[in-house]
Amino acid sequence: MRILILLFAVIILILAIRSLFIKPAKNKPSKPPALGEKMVSCAVCGIHVPESNALRLKEHFFCSEEHLQEWKESLKNES
Repeated sequence: MRILILLFAVIILILAIRSLFIKPAKNKPSKPPALGEKMVSCAVCGIHVPESNALRLKEHFFCSEEHLQEWKESLKNES
């Protein structure tokens, strides 16, 4: 009977020590969430808009036709 109690105590001790060192895996998603569309910032006001909605002039993006025209005017004035 003493051997069974001792064996039971050893098993409990082993399980307790093991639970301290081995952390259970948390439920993580199998893959990262899907990323949205790339956002670009307007060269005039700096607001971020989806790339598909932005107007582009060379490497610059714009949030509206007005800002695109404003940028073109500023380039003319610099020349």
